[in-house]
Amino acid sequence: MAHGHDQATIDGGVFANYAVTNLMKAKRMDVRTLALSGVNQTVHQSDLQI
Repeated sequence: MAHGHDQATIDGGVFANYAVTNLMKAKRMDVRTLALSGVNQTVHQSDLQI
């Protein structure tokens, strides 16, 4: 389960970075707000997997 959780966290981080980059280019949104959203989504996904 630990490996699965770590992988979900890594995937979430990659997705968050991708989303941050694209949204900054398009709308220049607040990076911290977007990063927190990505972290929260990753946590919920990990809980469902466990």
